Amino acid sequence: EYLFIDTAGLRKNAGIRKDIERFSVARSLRAARRADVCLVLMNADEGITEQDKRIVGYIVEQGRAMILVWTKWDLVEDKAKRFKDLAEEIDFKAPFLKHVPTVTISNVSRQRVFTVFEYIDRVAAEAQKRISTHDLNVFVEKLRANVAPGMHHGKIARIKYATQVGVRPTTFVL
Repeated sequence: EYLFIDTAGLRKNAGIRKDIERFSVARSLRAARRADVCLVLMNADEGITEQDKRIVGYIVEQGRAMILVWTKWDLVEDKAKRFKDLAEEIDFKAPFLKHVPTVTISNVSRQRVFTVFEYIDRVAAEAQKRISTHDLNVFVEKLRANVAPGMHHGKIARIKYATQVGVRPTTFVL
């Protein structure tokens, strides 16, 4: 089962004039906190805006899984070039989103609208994934072998072991 909550977009704080808009923003942020997977719909013609960066930043802060959905894909002329440009824009404006899957959709032609469900299932499963302590410690050991350890007050930082203590958000203790 899927439960979709349409937040109807968020405005900048300076643009919030009425109590109803404040209430709408509060509900949108609460919906993001409750969500298993957030779909962030952005106009493919506009690219990622400052408000989009704030929204995805809030979702990241809350430790929620997300998918970037580029809408109005039917209006894009050179689709391959535009998709590459959007990926570069994310790398430049919001590099913390490199790992987030993206999908393009068109509401008019219904292109890939139902493919979004496959993305949701996959992202939700990844967000619930647990990494065994052994596998995590093997990874940390490989990092230690390749990167010089940090120093604090002239002492080398040593990581004895690592373990995953939670999901949603994924949390590790070193």
